[in-house]
Amino acid sequence: MTPEQINSIRKSFQLIEGKEEVVALLFYNRLFLKNPNMREMFPGDIKQQAKKLAEVLKLIYSSLERLDSLRPALRDLGSRHLREHGVLEKHYLAFCQTLIDTLHETAGTHFDELAKQAWSSLLEQISSEMQN
Repeated sequence: MTPEQINSIRKSFQLIEGKEEVVALLFYNRLFLKNPNMREMFPGDIKQQAKKLAEVLKLIYSSLERLDSLRPALRDLGSRHLREHGVLEKHYLAFCQTLIDTLHETAGTHFDELAKQAWSSLLEQISSEMQN
């Protein structure tokens, strides 16, 4: 990630700071609306899942300059997602696009094309690691 991308992600994330769980709930609502078949991958309380996603987003945000340090954890998480939930590449694509759409909706006009490209790059790296 370039310093410009990292800066853009930081600025856009700051717009949702303190509201990560609400944003995560909006994300899951949007994900299931667009991909109803994915709801079965999350059999538990979606509020708990939203808390987990919010924590992961905060971890990634705090690790932008050292994403390499997250590789083992991301690979483990991806392996568990495949084994326990059958998560495939198409699911990662839907997840990433829906997260970008949700961030755009919640951050508003501050989520410009640079932010979209930066988040796309970040999520592509993360999903790639999780699929290794």
